[in-house]
Amino acid sequence: MTELLDFLSRSPSRYHAAANLAEELERNGYTRLYEGADWALAPGGRYYVTRNGSALAAFRIPGGDFSGFMISASHSDAPCLRVKENAELAGPESYVRLNVEKYGGMLCAPWMDRPLTVAGRVLVQTADGVETRLVYVDRDLLLIPSVAIHMNRKANDGYSYDPKTDMVPLMGLGLEKGSFRAIVAQAAGCEAGDILGTDLFLCLRQKPLVWGANGEFVSAAGLDDLQCAYGCFKGFMEAKESSREKIAPIAAAISMAKSSKPCRVIQSPVAFAVSKTAVPCMVRTKRTPMKAPKIMIPSNARLMIPLRSANTPARATIIRGTA
Repeated sequence: MTELLDFLSRSPSRYHAAANLAEELERNGYTRLYEGADWALAPGGRYYVTRNGSALAAFRIPGGDFSGFMISASHSDAPCLRVKENAELAGPESYVRLNVEKYGGMLCAPWMDRPLTVAGRVLVQTADGVETRLVYVDRDLLLIPSVAIHMNRKANDGYSYDPKTDMVPLMGLGLEKGSFRAIVAQAAGCEAGDILGTDLFLCLRQKPLVWGANGEFVSAAGLDDLQCAYGCFKGFMEAKESSREKIAPIAAAISMAKSSKPCRVIQSPVAFAVSKTAVPCMVRTKRTPMKAPKIMIPSNARLMIPLRSANTPARATIIRGTA
């Protein structure tokens, strides 16, 4: 539990989560692969690949012949409020607020009246070119205030939140224009003018905690997604040797939709590209009759991870096949 809470605390954004998992893989002897380069895979090798800095896929190659695949996957993002580019809103009067938008099917009420900050990544212009840097503003920077009951008599009657008015975080009073960009630049270790773009999200300042009469509950921001990502990751890393005759890919990818439609992993930056040396195989579901169409994967193609999407079953069995 301590390891999970530490991971949650160090992962205020999807980019931090992917970076933390990659760092752990590096410490355990995994080699990073790059999609634009040739992959020299070896028996017994351990590898991982990232995309967009927000998604990660790792896999092991058995030392000899293998009997199939063991696949686990999760998503690394969570419903939240995303900070728009050039986010400062001046007014009313001397108030300075941030322009945000909903990301995913989020609950609005839990974001009210709590210390908040921002986390994510920025693109920075350096002498050596454009560089991506992770950012976490480690201070109580923002708050989304609710109004007093006499200003909203329907607050306890199933209130419908308008993100453009009710969910706008307050940052300060009488601030100079560009103050938010300056704060982000300080956290990124650069000048405000060197920031070319941002991808930032609001996050809670409260640390993950264990509570209850006997410590039986856990509360944390992003618990619904990152506990799955970390659970899959720990299972992948601690798999017994007897199970390693199987190719074992794991993926942590962003998959949250920006609407009320069901989330689809197909929107993720990682929905494939685990192995360039996959043998021909076919995929069928346990619930699908054998007469149903089978997916054939050529020997020279990358292995397609059967993640959930509009056209891909949630549960699938990988079967050895012939070309």
